[in-house]
Amino acid sequence: MQYDNKNIDLISSDYLYKGKVLNLRIDKIRTTLKKNIVREIAEHSPAVAVVVLNPKNQICLVSQYRHAINAKTLEIPAGLVDEGESPLEAAKRELFEETGIKAINIEKVLSFYTSPGFSTELIHLYYVSDYKATISQNKDDAENISVFWYSIHDVLEKIKMGSIKDAKTILACYWYVQKRR
Repeated sequence: MQYDNKNIDLISSDYLYKGKVLNLRIDKIRTTLKKNIVREIAEHSPAVAVVVLNPKNQICLVSQYRHAINAKTLEIPAGLVDEGESPLEAAKRELFEETGIKAINIEKVLSFYTSPGFSTELIHLYYVSDYKATISQNKDDAENISVFWYSIHDVLEKIKMGSIKDAKTILACYWYVQKRR
């Protein structure tokens, strides 16, 4: 690993676990104050998330069980970028798999780190302004996903009331509100 920060020296980097979605690593670094620090790092595959609005100005959200938090979430369609796939290709694929929607006009909004204090996960956010709805989803066997359409007002209320806690969804909704101004 190469560091851009000239004030940090990497002493050692050891993997504790290597998996399909993430690797867990312990880094020992030395700061400019010559202090040795241990950092726990989760190397996470890149991901995509997609904002889609219908002609009624309703946003597409999916409900699915998330085992890490032992709860169902309401969030924008999202998923991992597969090996050899571009983020744009992944956004189109995930949108179709989870919702049955084929993006016609899709543009990149921004990319952001989900938790840069310990994770390398980078999410690429896309906006679909035109699409073709198909009859069925093409989801993975392990996914049990339901698709819903909500007004932006209703989504903002759900965020305010705490029933939507997914960061990418919150960021995407506030981005869209700002875009409309």
